[in-house]
Amino acid sequence: MKRTICTTAHPVTNLRMKASGVELQRRAARTSTVRAGQVAACRIGDTVTVRAPDGTAVPAGLPAGSTVGSDAFGTAYAGALSGWTASSGELTFTLPASLGTAPAATADPGPAAPAPAPAPDTSIPAGVTEQVPYTPDS
Repeated sequence: MKRTICTTAHPVTNLRMKASGVELQRRAARTSTVRAGQVAACRIGDTVTVRAPDGTAVPAGLPAGSTVGSDAFGTAYAGALSGWTASSGELTFTLPASLGTAPAATADPGPAAPAPAPAPDTSIPAGVTEQVPYTPDS
């Protein structure tokens, strides 16, 4: 199956410089809150709940007909809705009934799966004289 990135259903969007700057600021703020473990989300039935620090812009891509609180959510794009919403600590999105329901939450999910073993040490190729530092930002 051939897939294309840009079609009439997925057009290229050309943001103005100011909008691009806002987008990059929102992404940077979101990335830092996610890395700090301050964002959590879950779906139970037809409700998606996102917890994030007050004022954090939260991005979401949801099916058409979704709402946040009692208001319509997002901008239509490619048959779905997408947008950023400022968090007030907890956001609640309601999915459309036509989507069906997710399995109900269970009181006891059972024991957690064991963590996988670390990757084995690897040999360093001949000629390497210094290690390249690794950070999550690089």
